Amino acid sequence: MTKWDPHPLPTSGPLYRRIADALARDVEDGTLTPRTRLPTHRSLAKELGVNVMTVTRAYAEASRRGLLEARVGRGSFVRGPRDATDRPVDRPFGVSDARIDLAFNLPAGECPFEAPDALSAISADRLACLLDRGYATVGLPEHRTTGVHWLARAGVKTTQDRILVTAGAQHAMTVAFATLLRPGDALLTESATYAGTRAVAEILGLRPVGVKVDADGLVPDDLERVVVDSGARVLYIQPTISNPTGTVQPEDRRREVVAICRRHDVRVVEDDSYGFLHRAPPPPIAALAPERTFYLTSLSKSLASGLRVGWLSVPETRNTEALVTRAAGHVAALAWAASPLTAELATRFIDDGTADARVSTKRRETTARQKLARTVLGELGDSDPASCHIWYPLPAPWRADDFVAQAALRDVVVSAPGPFCVDPNARPNRVRICLGTPATRAEVKEGLEVLAMLLDDTPRSLGPIV
Repeated sequence: MTKWDPHPLPTSGPLYRRIADALARDVEDGTLTPRTRLPTHRSLAKELGVNVMTVTRAYAEASRRGLLEARVGRGSFVRGPRDATDRPVDRPFGVSDARIDLAFNLPAGECPFEAPDALSAISADRLACLLDRGYATVGLPEHRTTGVHWLARAGVKTTQDRILVTAGAQHAMTVAFATLLRPGDALLTESATYAGTRAVAEILGLRPVGVKVDADGLVPDDLERVVVDSGARVLYIQPTISNPTGTVQPEDRRREVVAICRRHDVRVVEDDSYGFLHRAPPPPIAALAPERTFYLTSLSKSLASGLRVGWLSVPETRNTEALVTRAAGHVAALAWAASPLTAELATRFIDDGTADARVSTKRRETTARQKLARTVLGELGDSDPASCHIWYPLPAPWRADDFVAQAALRDVVVSAPGPFCVDPNARPNRVRICLGTPATRAEVKEGLEVLAMLLDDTPRSLGPIV
């Protein structure tokens, strides 16, 4: 292992990029030769007097540029000239090539994440056991128990025989819909809902029916009207930090929703993917109506998206066993099972406190970025201070599509409302602004300042009308 000294660091840009730039410089001038083993994240962080996560980001950036590769259990190595062009640069799925991405929704927050240590802690016998149990459809008992404990932190009481391990929240959602609905059935959702929900509904042949939302989330009076008019018997809802609106439904309104669902025998699929960001959320629907609520969550936002681990809790009712059996059949049909190896890593990260540390850091960072957004943009509409995204109302004469296009010309990307809206003819004049993907608050501030300047400007035509 070389004792690489990145000094002098370049003087502009975020610190992690300056470290990556220094590595690129030293590779180019031959100071670092191919196959050289680089310092560990911890040792370089100590040498530079910085946070370990800063070095982790620097190494990730260098890897993205094709300058180094990480080998599990061995460390990070400078790549050879041919290696650097052997494969395309990896980027997180969905992340734009724009200089500042405010469209991809990923809560921010630096925190040490020692995945190699967790992997090496798994004994050879345990690893062999995990790799040979890839057909455990509902998940291994110990991983189901982890889910029971994780859901309890969110106020959801469930049991090992009522919970299934899934490959993330999207998988859990698809299983829940397939368990409850048949092609052609109506699915109630908030009128502005998670885009992935619409995609699943299309694949399963369901008919999404939107219910009005306001600053407090789903509007109960409209829910009752739509239930009666549509005959729908399943409601999908994100009551805590809804995507894209960022709203949190207060407890009294949740109780109104539950009363309506009981009155009309409507089952609920509650998605709590972002609830971990809220320090004191109202009780989940699953706690208020455990007899009719399928509750799902995952670790993609709170811990690590690459783990692809989530849980689906089935309602506590007289036919629970049949529901679990049916849901397990859909888990198998879609993916056979969540990976036992990634579920094991998730369990270890939860047990050793890594998950709690990351949740705490993400909460603090999200709150700070929300405050920054309010400073730059002013009023943020209905977005809760704990939300990592903003459903921003555009002032006249701006139209959403024009605003998105003009921002992109200035190298900042935000999301148009179309993909989130159940009724394409009733799109609000809003854009979704995500605060988590940029690596630093400075980048967030720069992107928001571009948007603020646009808002103060007059919309301009992108070209002649022919």
